[in-house]
Amino acid sequence: MIDAPCSGLGVLKRNPDAKWSITPERLTAILETQERILQTYAPMVKKGGYLVYATCSILPQENRLQIDQFLNSLLGSQFELEKEHTYFSHLTGFDGFYCARLIKKM
Repeated sequence: MIDAPCSGLGVLKRNPDAKWSITPERLTAILETQERILQTYAPMVKKGGYLVYATCSILPQENRLQIDQFLNSLLGSQFELEKEHTYFSHLTGFDGFYCARLIKKM
């Protein structure tokens, strides 16, 4: 389970001042950290095992696009996206977040 550091934009309902702390440079740094974490911890998953990636963000760059980038990497080619979902606070009444479940096929 990777509960990745993120922009936190899914929790604006509870933490509205978070929108003022995000800059393009900060988002770039967050994306690089997320990528590094995926590349570092994915090798620990055994064949047939699951890797769950989650953020409290609703930004595609931190979520599906990050997963797509990982799956297109050499290490990521050993995994397959099994399921994903983005939860939006305006639909659920709770925080917004993203989760993806990958299975290691090799």
